[in-house]
Amino acid sequence: MKRLIKTFEFAESCRNDYDLTGGLRISELGRLEVPRVDAQGVPEPQPAEYGVLQTYTARTKNFNPKAAISWELFQVRHPRPAVHPDPLVSTPPYEIRFRVSDGTTDMYWDGAAWTEATLDTHWNSESEVSANMNSFAIASRTIAFVINMWTLHPSVTPSIKTLKLLYWSKLSEEYDLIYESLIPELRENIRGRARFAYRMPSDATSIDLSDPEALGFESSYNITNVLEAYNFSSDSEKSSNILLGYDLGTQVVSLSSTVATNEILWIEFEYVPAVARLTSRDYSEVSSIPGLDITNVQVEVVQDQVNDTEVVIDNATNSGWSVPGPSQKDINFSIELTCDKQYDLEFLIDSVRRWAQKKVIRMRGSDSEYTMRKLGGFSTSSSTNSKNFRTAKANFSIIYVPFFERAAVPANSLQGIDFSGGNLQLTL
Repeated sequence: MKRLIKTFEFAESCRNDYDLTGGLRISELGRLEVPRVDAQGVPEPQPAEYGVLQTYTARTKNFNPKAAISWELFQVRHPRPAVHPDPLVSTPPYEIRFRVSDGTTDMYWDGAAWTEATLDTHWNSESEVSANMNSFAIASRTIAFVINMWTLHPSVTPSIKTLKLLYWSKLSEEYDLIYESLIPELRENIRGRARFAYRMPSDATSIDLSDPEALGFESSYNITNVLEAYNFSSDSEKSSNILLGYDLGTQVVSLSSTVATNEILWIEFEYVPAVARLTSRDYSEVSSIPGLDITNVQVEVVQDQVNDTEVVIDNATNSGWSVPGPSQKDINFSIELTCDKQYDLEFLIDSVRRWAQKKVIRMRGSDSEYTMRKLGGFSTSSSTNSKNFRTAKANFSIIYVPFFERAAVPANSLQGIDFSGGNLQLTL
């Protein structure tokens, strides 16, 4: 297990990571601020001033690290303190408040527990959120922050540069990227296409696909949808699609016209191929065809250590944790496709190509995206044994993946500097 830090940056490039419909804005300096409003003047307009409404809000996107096991600390970084324009007034001329969401419900700390926020008074300070962060529900592995801030004086705005969240995680980078991220993503996105011809044993306007062995399927297909159906005996050109519908639950195909006894019903369908990770393969032992295998996984060190140490401090107690910079590594792997029909193989290759065009992959354990590169095209071959398998393989690389391999250490913030008797003393 390791401590990790999620940083919410209010930079222009991160604008899509926030819901700003509540009125708060991200400035050109990379800060969350109260919006400016156009002031009216006669005869000349006055300079725009900050809005003084107390209802301005912003919301972070849901952060959903699947490997998280508990939340720990929360910190707000301000680029500078906003001071009252009247030097005789020491009270900060603004207010900043927070709610915390589990992805479904916005909550606040009521003094004893996290409770659904329903009233305008149901907000917390930064210190209240941080002090009770470790008791916020972890079951959904989802968290988001709602920010409410306003100014009491139109010439001054509060501002936030970043929000930081420290959390415990059981992340194992290579395992998570391959087993918990890549394999599930391929299962969710890769779809094959296949076809079969069936001689009807009796007149019928439907066919049950739930018993593929009885139907004479040569491969094991996990069918998700039927795309087309034709009476091949009377329509060898396949010009009239007689598919009426497909019930995924019962696996029954409904036809718009009767296919008579001994006529050939031609069906094209979509399926989910089997996906697994293998280090080597003996084709005589393959039990699920068509299939995708993740092979030749190799981790290559790009940089031993990144010096960008991240720190999260509880500003109320001035203590927290420092997370040393990670090493950066590339994860190289191959995707190998195996089918017993050339038709199936060509459609699988096309599906993988289209999936690879997005060029990113999300590590689900840390809810982070990394660049993925396809290294060259697919190489194809056919086996020489009696099974006559068709295979294709392409190489990929996920680059600059951070591996957090050094433990976090306790940290403290500097409270002040005292000069006494000519000696410099640092107070922590």
